[in-house]
Amino acid sequence: MVQVTVDPLSRIEGHYRVNTEVDADGVITDAQSSGLVFRGFERLLQKHDPRDAALMTMRICGVCPVCHSIAAANALDDLFGVADQVPKDALVMRNIHQGMNLIASHAVHIYVLWGPDLANPAYRDILTQYGDVGNAVWGELVGRFAPLVNQYNGTTYPAGSSYLGAIRELRRLHVGISLIAGKMPHSVLQHVGGVVYSPNFGDIQKLEAYVSETAKFVETSTLGVSPGTWIENTYRASSPQKAVNFVLERLQELLDNSLSNNDFSHSSGWGDVPLFAAFGSELIGEKLLGLPISMKMEHAGVYTDPDKIGFLSYGLFFKPEKGEGYDPTSPADSRVIPSGYMNGHLELEKFDYRKISESTAHALYIDEERDRLHGTELLFLKTTLMKSITPEVRKVVTPGQRLLIMVAFPVKLGLLLAS
Repeated sequence: MVQVTVDPLSRIEGHYRVNTEVDADGVITDAQSSGLVFRGFERLLQKHDPRDAALMTMRICGVCPVCHSIAAANALDDLFGVADQVPKDALVMRNIHQGMNLIASHAVHIYVLWGPDLANPAYRDILTQYGDVGNAVWGELVGRFAPLVNQYNGTTYPAGSSYLGAIRELRRLHVGISLIAGKMPHSVLQHVGGVVYSPNFGDIQKLEAYVSETAKFVETSTLGVSPGTWIENTYRASSPQKAVNFVLERLQELLDNSLSNNDFSHSSGWGDVPLFAAFGSELIGEKLLGLPISMKMEHAGVYTDPDKIGFLSYGLFFKPEKGEGYDPTSPADSRVIPSGYMNGHLELEKFDYRKISESTAHALYIDEERDRLHGTELLFLKTTLMKSITPEVRKVVTPGQRLLIMVAFPVKLGLLLAS
């Protein structure tokens, strides 16, 4: 038995260590992971004005700061009793803010932090055992996902096309967010009771242009089909089985056109998603499509006990068409992406916020009663808040601007989000 330690674990900001035990066959038999950096956000927030939370919590992450800011703003809406009064225009702005960061965050996570693993020469050694098909697939992987600095056995390989494209779109989306939120990351748009900026006509036109360019990247590089086609046949399919059939039929069509000439390029319709789906998964590639090869990645670090697997969704994106305000408990019908819990047996359970709790038993933080706001302190803050929510804060856009935001722009943004 050999002990192998990876410290720091790269591409997750370097704050992690993994200790493993590896047997004589090279199989990991045990592993422990450790988070080693003290962040201290609970302590940072102590004794601050609660309204600062929407700004301070963004520092949790530079990749996905907006979700932390909106979560804090939502909590403050609930605390001050104004969740049912947040203007629908402000809800639209929160959706746009979070939506653009969601796309940018996916670009970072998938293409920059995780994607370079697909260009690891270990996969070359697996794929090239299967002749021309394997060589062609390996060429696509390294040609798309190789990072900026990529050397192997003294040879330097150029950065991948999808890797570089994702970085360009990340920058574009950050510029777009900065138009309405001051800067990115750690923007300054969210505020208890609404948002603090009213976009003008020029802002809205620029936002649409930015999102349109990102949509082109999603079509040509990520999906291989238009976001609209993908959404209509997956997200809006009449049943989960029809969505699965669409993906499998699309993959089979691509294979029928490419296996004879070993052309798995973007120009042949092989977006990054179908390429990974076909050759990354043993279930899809070998068992369902009959391919001779796959990277079998679904076998890496997975749970085999379905009782220990689950997917929790708190719900995402408000529905401004319902009018002003929102329900902070997030019932399923109150969000575009509904709340719910899918257990390991693929059974959907109703989301219940009351089952979410926080334990400080192992935290470097002590939840002391004396540090909490009580009675007159909270009443004073609520009174101060209501005075601070001026008409300018509440009325974030004019009726004409509202029409453009709620009709023209989200059409393209929504296509990206649902994909």
